[in-house]
Amino acid sequence: MKGAGGTGDWQLFNLQGDPGEMDDLSGTRPEKRDAMLELWDEYVKANGVIVSDAGPYAKP
Repeated sequence: MKGAGGTGDWQLFNLQGDPGEMDDLSGTRPEKRDAMLELWDEYVKANGVIVSDAGPYAKP
């Protein structure tokens, strides 16, 4: 989430080997990133998650 200090794009990290989330693997593992985004989309639909740019971290 860009407004919360992120890049504004989805990132991928190996939390076991990089718990500080310093090495974004989304560029070298795009197939893994895409698979995880598909799972996220399924979760959103199955659980009625409301995705919005509004909220406490939105930029004016």
